[in-house]
Amino acid sequence: MNILRGGIEFETSEPSAATVDDGHEFTLLDNPLTSENPLKITIKIPDANGFQPDVTSVRYKGMGVGVLKRLQYREESNDILAHFEINQSFAPLIR
Repeated sequence: MNILRGGIEFETSEPSAATVDDGHEFTLLDNPLTSENPLKITIKIPDANGFQPDVTSVRYKGMGVGVLKRLQYREESNDILAHFEINQSFAPLIR
């Protein structure tokens, strides 16, 4: 009945995850692709075609794990820096 009155449903793929009691509070993030304390990385790219800040996501196995936050043109080297925020739980995958 809550879904008719409005609400948010949480789901986990972890079968052994603990249940929570009614009234438990969760922190909702502005962007579901990043964590509260994201890993910030910068990558040099030759052009920004197809990239859009706060829209372009970083994906791993089809799942969003981060987002492009900012593009920065560097005139002296004629390249672009792409600044990303990655969910901290996926930091071990970054090389």
